[in-house]
Amino acid sequence: MRNSRSNFRYNPGFKRSALALSACLASLASQSQAAQIDLGDSEWRLRWDNTIKYSQAWRLHGADDKLINAPTAGGLYPSIQSQGDRNFSRGLVSNRLDLFSEMDLSRENYGLRISGAAWYDDIYNQDTDDSANPHFLDDTRELHGRDAELLDAFVFLRGNVGDSSQGTLRLGRHSLIYGESLFYGGNGIAAAQGPTDVVKLLSVPGTQFKEILRPVNQMSGQLQINPQLSVGAYYQFEWERSNLPGAGSYLSDNDGIGEGSGDWTQVFGNTTVHASDIEARNSGQGGMQLRYKPDGTELELGFYAAQYHDKAPSALYAYLDGAAAAATGLPILGAYRQVYAEDIKTVGVSFSTAYGPFNFAGETSVRWDAPLVSNLQVVTPGTAADNSGDALYAKGKTAHVNLSTIYLLPPNALWDGGSVLAELAWNRTLSVTENRAALDSNTTRDATALRVLAEPAYFQVADALDVSVPMGFGVVLDGRSSAVSKSGFGNTHAGDWSIGLKATYLQRWDFGVNYVNFFGKTGAGLREDGNFSYAQSLADRDFVSVYVKTTF
Repeated sequence: MRNSRSNFRYNPGFKRSALALSACLASLASQSQAAQIDLGDSEWRLRWDNTIKYSQAWRLHGADDKLINAPTAGGLYPSIQSQGDRNFSRGLVSNRLDLFSEMDLSRENYGLRISGAAWYDDIYNQDTDDSANPHFLDDTRELHGRDAELLDAFVFLRGNVGDSSQGTLRLGRHSLIYGESLFYGGNGIAAAQGPTDVVKLLSVPGTQFKEILRPVNQMSGQLQINPQLSVGAYYQFEWERSNLPGAGSYLSDNDGIGEGSGDWTQVFGNTTVHASDIEARNSGQGGMQLRYKPDGTELELGFYAAQYHDKAPSALYAYLDGAAAAATGLPILGAYRQVYAEDIKTVGVSFSTAYGPFNFAGETSVRWDAPLVSNLQVVTPGTAADNSGDALYAKGKTAHVNLSTIYLLPPNALWDGGSVLAELAWNRTLSVTENRAALDSNTTRDATALRVLAEPAYFQVADALDVSVPMGFGVVLDGRSSAVSKSGFGNTHAGDWSIGLKATYLQRWDFGVNYVNFFGKTGAGLREDGNFSYAQSLADRDFVSVYVKTTF
């Protein structure tokens, strides 16, 4: 068991390594101004960029008794909501090194792109601060503490199609986004396009949705028929789940979902094993769009249709141990599984226009066969339970609206420039078509949320130094969404606010510090009756983070 982080302790060996790396980076940055690699007289062009980032984060408050001693979830499980709280004392909660590498090779109108990431976080490679559970689960340690992954890996082709059209085709691992969502992509058309990095979203509130989309293997194309009209389509060859916080990680509030979610101990003393999850199939996901800009206007319209599978758990199934239940007379649950819904259909329309320094955009969409927010479903012996024809969770038809604006700050006495982004999101469950009894009874028909990000900028504060001050605010204004999970929409009358400082030196070095506060009525995510509480389950996990990064 390591010492409490209330003393803001660090690993000296890791610090020495980070300092040595920083010195190496300074040398590289001073010697290398460009990432373009000379291939001689070849018609091929090669660009290779590497970004190294070192960051730390500190917890500002100790654990709240309301969260670590929350009521027994569903009356069955005493501690599945508090491990992320118990694992971290006040002090250092992340000590991380990241490498992001990207390479683009092209010739005339075709080429390829490959990118990847690797990371190491000293904190997740030690013991936790919880003496009762001193070790991080293996999957959590890997997701947050040490891993590498391939991101983009695709070939592309672009060129003329006929006399007046231009087309682009991409094949391989890549991401794309349809619609006009800024922040609430999970409430929009963009929910169909791919898995997301929720870990990044919680760590940096206010991150735009396009920045948390993760690549998958797919084919996509775009055809610009004329200056007013374009069409696009994609088909995905694989399904991947979203990156949710690993069970027991700092921003995790439920040990039953996400990577590392392990076995549970019931109040009766038995163990409920995490069995293999019911994942979605790799086929059956695709979509299309049509974009039209009326001649002589600033208006652009979009029309969309897609089918997709849920990337976050749609429900949890818990399997009754028939023999044990019969012998004891108690609801003994032998195993549980996370379930991901298949074959969700959506259609939508969007608009975008500009007026002076403002850009206004919006979209509305409808979903069929959509999973609704449901309670844990107990599966009795002999009962069929899957993620399609024999689903036990509630399904229905839902409506979604996102309205957004981007405002470019004009230079004045208060700032040199910058921007303000805002988005209002609303959803409604139009009808429940299957398993109404499974619907969480604490949800509401409608829900509305708002997020704003303002970032005034100051140029040449000192020689070659630019500075900006990002300020973010997000809140669920009304309702407890039954149409979108709280990981995609939020808790009622709760949210987050943040303020930071960013600096760029010589257009090559980036520095930043950020404070994040989670506000709202404090409470665990699950109530004792098994319904979601929609309270602020991260109320005691305010944090400050700092980083430095460079690209060479």
